[in-house]
Order: sequence, then structure tokens, then C-alpha cells
Amino acid sequence: MLIIPSLLLSSSVAISTEYSSEQKFTGYILNTGQTDEFFVGTSQRGRWETHGTMIMHGTMLMSGSNPSGGSTDDILIHSDGAYQLMSDGIVNAKQSNSGDIAEHGFENQGTLYSATGSVMNFLSPYSKIKNYGNGYTELNGTLNLSGHIDNSSNFVMNGALSVTSDGRIMNAGSFANNSTVDFAGTWSGTGTLTNNGTFNQNGGSFNHKIAGNGRYVYAGGSFSTPSLTNNLTLQINSGLSASIASASGANVENYGSFTLGGGFLHSLDNKANSTVWFNNSSKATSINNAGIIHTGNLEVSSLTNSGSINANGSISFKGTANNSGILNTTGIWSFAGGKLNNNGTIETDRASNIFESLGAQGRTPLSTISLQVTGPEETKTALTDLFRHYVPGSVAQNLIDHAKFTGGKVIVTGVNLTQTQADDLMEAFKSKFVVFEFYRLSSFSSSWRTK
Repeated sequence: MLIIPSLLLSSSVAISTEYSSEQKFTGYILNTGQTDEFFVGTSQRGRWETHGTMIMHGTMLMSGSNPSGGSTDDILIHSDGAYQLMSDGIVNAKQSNSGDIAEHGFENQGTLYSATGSVMNFLSPYSKIKNYGNGYTELNGTLNLSGHIDNSSNFVMNGALSVTSDGRIMNAGSFANNSTVDFAGTWSGTGTLTNNGTFNQNGGSFNHKIAGNGRYVYAGGSFSTPSLTNNLTLQINSGLSASIASASGANVENYGSFTLGGGFLHSLDNKANSTVWFNNSSKATSINNAGIIHTGNLEVSSLTNSGSINANGSISFKGTANNSGILNTTGIWSFAGGKLNNNGTIETDRASNIFESLGAQGRTPLSTISLQVTGPEETKTALTDLFRHYVPGSVAQNLIDHAKFTGGKVIVTGVNLTQTQADDLMEAFKSKFVVFEFYRLSSFSSSWRTK
């Protein structure tokens, strides 16, 4: 067993030492060469284990085993160890000419650090960074990944990360991106990606929780997430479809389509020719819709709709709603301090959203006195069904208090009105709202319009 308390790798010495067994050291290794290449192992290869500190200024090459061999080049960083790649350092983890099949790279239970300006090239599909136990990995340089990262602890990217189609990231811990990620590989696991930078998915497959305050651009491949949280912005490009199981305060900029299982969004900007499905009751602080939204119950604080919203449930307007598109609802409207400004088309199967009454036959007051009285008697008045009179319909006071109609159409479905009722309702509506078109759809007759 070789114990190395201290080793200095200078720029005047080219290192090409062969190791036939594991190399362990508890001291300090420093490579000061900027042109030399330090091999973890060559033909026989082996493993370095560190309880101390390794500092690299030059180039390190890591390779896997030959097809006929079983050894590998890797560095195991113990909990009391550290590996530091300085700004002029390079790590190349790649296959040898004979073709490697074994994993090679870093296994970190201590501290794995790279400085700004350094480069890690994990070009072999068998190259790896395994961060586990109490391991902490902080990469401030560039990481080019065609191998894989297996993280169950804390992994921080402050430098650029490029993941090819062969690259794989399995995250069961905490993974933070504070820079730029260009991604085309596979990302999965039960942990959370905290994205405070920019994440560009150009292909591959992503199925993972996301949080943070940055931007995630879904531009290719497949995307799904169990959870979208914090103030993160998800951009979905045209022609792509995303799946979000639950949202909690995120923002979505949609040029394609997505399904939201439930929760609430800070904001939704749904572009023209784009589609959104809210599977359950959903909430949003702000919605700007130029496409199509299908939803159940919806609670919104600010709404601008120039597209189409189909709400198979109730809508709660908690702020200002401006509709110049189509708003089709099957539930009850409520105004929790909100306002509705309409210049588009509103359709509802709940007449009570529009009218207090559709018009009815009211009972007539009848004055009577008793027969065979022996003295003076006051006249008695009572409502009776013997003589009925028509009472015109009226507009719902809740709508009068909270809505403004400057044009457009109102469609009420599921009611059966007489001509007189329809005329009276139109006049009642016109008396409260200056400009409008009113449509009636009867369950027994075809639609018609009055102005």
C-alpha cells in the first residue's frame, strides 16, 4: 500500500506513471504544470483515493478499462478530502483507442471544485461524476458532458454546462444551475433542479421537479415535471407539448401546448395558436390569452382575453377582466372585488349570471270585504293566483355592479323564452349597458339575434 503524504507535480516533469493497485494518500498533491499531462493511470490503471487535497493546474486524463480488462481510472474523494481544478486546469475523461467499457471519473463524498476558466470534458459515455453521501460539488468552470452525473447530495453549477444526447443526469438530491445549461440528454430523478440561470432544452428527455427564479426554455425533445415552483419562467416553444402535474407560483410563456394538473400560476402568457388544458380547479394571478384555454373552475386576478376560454366550471374574477375574444362558461360567475369589461363574446348556460329574472307571471293584489257584516269593515288586500299579470325580466344586480359592455355579444343557452320575454330582456339589458348584441338560444327553437 502506497501512502503519499505530499506530492508536487512541477511543469518540468512529464508524468506518465503506471499503477497496478489503488493509490491512497492523506497529504497534498499539487500539479503546477500548464502543459504537462497527468495520468491517473495508464496501461494498468488504478484508483486514487484522497483524504487530503489535490490541486490541478495542468491536464488530467481519465480512461476506462479495455474490453479485456476490468480496471478503471477514477478518483475517490473521501469526506475529508478535496479536489480543486484551478482556472488553467483541464480534465479529459475519454475512451482510449482500444475502446473503454468501465466507468471512469470522480466519486465524491468530500469536495469537488473547479475554478472559473477551467474545463471538464467528460466525452466518454462511461465517464461519470458521482456525488453522494455528504459530497459537495461546485463547478465554476465549463463542463461538457456526454457521460453521466449521479447526484444524491449537493451539486452546484456556476459555470456553463453542455449535455449532449448521450449525456445523462440522475438527480436524487439538490442540483442548482446559476449559469447556462444547453441540454439534449436525459434528466430524471426524485430530487429538485433549482434553476436560477437559463436552461435550454434542445432535445432529449426531461422529467424532474423544477424550482428557482430563472428561465427554462423547452425547445425540443420531451418535457414533463411533477412540480413547477417559485418564480421560475417556463417557455414552451411552438409545436411542443409539455405536462405539468402541479404548479405553485411559476410563470408559463406558451407558444405550444401544455397540461396543468392543478395548483396556481403567477402568470400565464398563452400566445396565438397555442393551447392550455387546466385539468382541475386552477388559480392564476395574471392570464394573457390569445390562444385557447380549456379549464374547470378558474380563479384569476387579472385577465386579458383575445382568444378563447372554455370554462367547464365557475369563474371567480378577483381583479380586472378584459374580454375581446370568446368567454364560454358553464358555471357561476363571482366577482370578489373584480370587474368584467366585455367587447367580445360571452356565452353562459347560467341565465342567473346575466339576469335576476327572465320574466314571469306575477300574482295580482285583490281587495276584499266580508259578506253579511253588521258594521263597518276595512278592506283587506291579498295576492292571488286568480288574476295573474306579466312581470318583465331584469338584469342581475351583481352584473350591473361589476360589468361593463362596450360591444360584442351575450349568448345565454339552455333557456326557453317567449318573444315577449326576449324583447323585454333585451330592453332591460340595453337600459343598463349602452352597446351590445344579445343572442338567445332556446332549447326548442333555433338561434336568433336582436339589436
